[in-house]
Amino acid sequence: MQWRTSASQTVYQDLRFDLLTRVEDTRTLPYLDSKQIPTVGVGFNLRDDNVRRRVFEAMKIDVTVPGLTPAQQAAEQGYIDLLVAATHLSYASGQNNILQPNLDAVMFNRAHDPLLQGLTHIAGRNSFEMSSPEMHAALDELMRTTYENNVDAWLAGIPQSDERAALVSLAYNSRTGSTSLLGGKLR
Repeated sequence: MQWRTSASQTVYQDLRFDLLTRVEDTRTLPYLDSKQIPTVGVGFNLRDDNVRRRVFEAMKIDVTVPGLTPAQQAAEQGYIDLLVAATHLSYASGQNNILQPNLDAVMFNRAHDPLLQGLTHIAGRNSFEMSSPEMHAALDELMRTTYENNVDAWLAGIPQSDERAALVSLAYNSRTGSTSLLGGKLR
């Protein structure tokens, strides 16, 4: 088989990101998906613990950021818990106008917490908004820890290539369904 291989890891990651963002809409602000699940970025389900952790890490909403004191870590964990609680509220269709303020209120309080104000990655972030580089970082981490492994388990030995990026996209887009898009007939 002739693979259309990528020149480097970065080229492959960019290809994979571009492919996925053609299938999944990218949104910097949180929204409710078709099932009223709080979502952000490249279809990141904020109720899924693994996905949310990767999103928060990319946004530096994270107790493991270097340099935090134990008191700052405790405060940060409190804000993380409040954000998680806001993502687990029950939202009706079209209530994006409620979701966004709920998350923004936590971010505003976090940014103005006297204990955290000296931290530049916190102090300037008054709202819950995910940048494109943060989306890329979260997606790369999710790919590395989950979806690339799913492709390898399905069919080992596929190099970093256009074909592999397409298969990873299928694995990612079947993550919430009961059946995988990587079926035996596709192999």
